[in-house]
Amino acid sequence: MAVIAMVFGAGPGLAEGLTSNAEMEKRLAVAAESAHVSRAVIGKSVEGRPIDAVRVQADTDGVDAVRVLLIGQQHGDEPAGTEALLDLIGDLAAGDAKLPAGVELWIVPRANPDGAETGKRRNAQDADLNRDHSLLSQPETQALHRLVRALRPHLVVDCHEFTRDSSDYAAHGYTEWPLIMLDTTNLTIYPEPAYKLGVRLSEAAAERLRDAGFNACRYYVGGFPGPAGDGELRYSTLDPDDARNGFGAYGAMSFIIESGIHRKADDPLADLPERVAAYRELFDTLLAERWLRACRDMSQRMRSASLPPAIATNALWANTSARVTPLRVVGTETGQTRTIQTTAFAHDRVVKSAVATPTGYAIHADAAEPYTRVLDAHGLNYTTLEQSDTLYAERVELTGIEDAFDPVYHRYAGRQITRPLAAETVMFPAGSLVIRLDQLDTVDARRAILLLEPRMLFGLYQWPEFQRLTQPGTPLPIARLLPSPEPGHPSSAARTLSP
Repeated sequence: MAVIAMVFGAGPGLAEGLTSNAEMEKRLAVAAESAHVSRAVIGKSVEGRPIDAVRVQADTDGVDAVRVLLIGQQHGDEPAGTEALLDLIGDLAAGDAKLPAGVELWIVPRANPDGAETGKRRNAQDADLNRDHSLLSQPETQALHRLVRALRPHLVVDCHEFTRDSSDYAAHGYTEWPLIMLDTTNLTIYPEPAYKLGVRLSEAAAERLRDAGFNACRYYVGGFPGPAGDGELRYSTLDPDDARNGFGAYGAMSFIIESGIHRKADDPLADLPERVAAYRELFDTLLAERWLRACRDMSQRMRSASLPPAIATNALWANTSARVTPLRVVGTETGQTRTIQTTAFAHDRVVKSAVATPTGYAIHADAAEPYTRVLDAHGLNYTTLEQSDTLYAERVELTGIEDAFDPVYHRYAGRQITRPLAAETVMFPAGSLVIRLDQLDTVDARRAILLLEPRMLFGLYQWPEFQRLTQPGTPLPIARLLPSPEPGHPSSAARTLSP
């Protein structure tokens, strides 16, 4: 396992000791001289910097290949994953590291070159890229999704860093224990075995890293819990707008890795080599043949599974049995590890509400423009009505947007609160959009549901450009299509849909 060689010559705003964009380009050019390594530009950032992808292929006939995608630095101030990926690329190009036979590996070492250049979390348009995988409003996330649609990887790994000395832990005299953590996609729209496999792989990988001397566990997030704090801990968000779930929606086994940085330290980069070493150990674990085969086989099962009869519209984490969890923390002054017991760790996925899976969606012509942009960015097929048409549909009324953090259920802001209206036959005018799920493959049908379902607690109407399309107390311009009623049913009389 190689430890990174620190590269100096930082650009404006870039901390000394990190690989600049210019230096990264040089390192990738050298790696691409290898016969089994190639390089492509998959897009450009807001400020026009290239977003590079490196392809490394082991011996394979292409038929049974395991396709893997590793992504670094969506957040510009989280460099450890990128440094580890560049290190891995160099070792693979030089022959100092090898892939199992039949593996096609793609690496995007730096997805946010603008943020990396200035040492900022967000991109040059002040967008959090890891919360843009539903809206796809940014060129960086659009480039990543174009690559995923072309590649259809079986395994995706997204690399991040978290703050070990956050203010809520520090206020109680502690820092977080883990040096590195990982978690899996947890979308409830896919069969339970896929989630369970991801959890098993996450926990087994963490165990292997602990055996190698690294503080590692399954990724969790939240405030300091227990008698001295009021924080709640949970695993990764259940919603589809981050990369882990956004790419998992394509039927990939998808993971997030987070290494821990002490941002309040005099030198936050002092332990960068240790963080990179932990990343490399984790890459070695995830790229082992038995892990890759398990991910490929499960990915293929996910992509062939039929749509579920119902879809969760509100899922959350809970502690369903008042389970007591031991949590390791590190004393700020002593540096000693202490274990505290807490019931504030929410381990269990709970579906609070669900609706029957529709046959598709219809969008009123007056709201077509923003929906068209998002559907095109996702590569999802739709029909634009050339003339008005009657469709049996359930309209949905938006009763409000909750734009504050929910301290009771620990939910993000931007929750869209809706209620269904009675299903009826509705006249949609020319220019309206229609998306029929049975005309999409099962992967795209799932992605369409996750993107468009108006009953979702976290849907498109959490963003201003969609909020402008309606007012609380009025029907949304998107309706759920349902099987047509029997002739003579009272709902068979057509009404014209109001925008």
